[in-house]
Amino acid sequence: GDSHRIEQTLSSEFLADQPHPWLIVEDAHQNIGGVLAHFDRHVQPGDYVIIEDVDAEAALGRFLLPRPNRYKVDTRYTDYFGHNATCAPDQILCCVGE
Repeated sequence: GDSHRIEQTLSSEFLADQPHPWLIVEDAHQNIGGVLAHFDRHVQPGDYVIIEDVDAEAALGRFLLPRPNRYKVDTRYTDYFGHNATCAPDQILCCVGE
């Protein structure tokens, strides 16, 4: 699939039919904000979103700012082997609200 055309790869219709909970791992390093926004329309509380192996602080900040109560960093996983000792520092998110 093409991260820049995520709707063509994983359409809203397709995603609407998939059972939850979801584990979404963004590891393409391309169009992070667009990919997150696309999945955000479909995630439910208990679903996880992980952004791996990239300094995504700016893109993640722009994504999370208008959604202050929708996601939380799950420190059980980010800090499992020590503070942020992971390939996704502060980027293992659990959807907690609508």
